[in-house]
Amino acid sequence: MTEERGQYLSSRGVKLTISIDGPAEIHDRCRRFPDGRGSHAKVVSNLAKLSGKVTAEVALAKQDIDILPATLHYLQQMGFADVIINPMEFNAHEPVFAEEDWRKLAQMYNLIAASCASPPQSIRGYLDRVSNPAKKLYRCFAGQKDFFVAPDGRIFPCPGFYYLDAFDMGHVKTGVDTQQQETLLAAQVDNILACQRCWARYFCGGPCFYKAFKENGCLSAPSARDCQQAQILIESALRFRLGERPDNAEQVYSRSAL
Repeated sequence: MTEERGQYLSSRGVKLTISIDGPAEIHDRCRRFPDGRGSHAKVVSNLAKLSGKVTAEVALAKQDIDILPATLHYLQQMGFADVIINPMEFNAHEPVFAEEDWRKLAQMYNLIAASCASPPQSIRGYLDRVSNPAKKLYRCFAGQKDFFVAPDGRIFPCPGFYYLDAFDMGHVKTGVDTQQQETLLAAQVDNILACQRCWARYFCGGPCFYKAFKENGCLSAPSARDCQQAQILIESALRFRLGERPDNAEQVYSRSAL
C-alpha cells in the first residue's frame, strides 16, 4: 500500500475493510508472515496511507470474548469507522466455539449494545435481525447480489466456497452461471425441511450455504452447529429487544468509551 494507491481507491468510492484482530499481542498470535514476524505493525503502517472511512474486521477467538470492549475501543482510537466481528469458530478445521461460548458472546453483545450509543456493525446486525418485520428468506445474499472474485478471476458465492474449491459460479470474463444462481435461489428457508420445524427460521433466514456444503455436501441440509449458534444469538437478541438489559453494563464499560 502507498498513499497514491490509497487516494486512488478513495477517489473511486472503494470501501475498504482491513483484517486486524486488536492490539499487537492479540493480532500477532495468528497473523504472522512466513518468517514468523507478526503483521500488526505492517497493518498499522498501511492504515496510515489510506484516506476515507475504513472498516476493521476482527477474527474473535473465544478466549478474547471478555476483552472485546477493550478491543473495540482500541480500534476506535486507531481511527476505524466501524468494526465487523467474526467469531473464529474453527481452528485447523476443528470447531472451537461450544454452546457456552456462543451464550457468553451473546451476553457480551448485549452488554456492549446497552452501554454504547453507536455499537459496531456486527452488533447492529445481531439486533436488527430480530427487528425487521419482513420474513428473512435467506441467511445472506451470497451468489445473488454478493460474490467473491478469486485472484484467477473465478466467481464464487462467498470466500468459503473458494477455500473449498467448490460451487464455481463462473468467471469475470464470461459472467455468472445463472443455473448455479438458480440453485442458490431455490434453497430459501421455506424450502428447507429442517428449517420448516424451527421457531427461529424467519429471523435466521435458513442455512449458511458455506457451512451446510462444508458439513453435509449440499445447500439444503443445515449445519447442526450453525443452527445452534443462530438460535442462541437470536433468542438473546429478542430478549434484549423486549427490554431485558444486562445489570452490569454501566459497571463494565464505565472506563471504556466505545
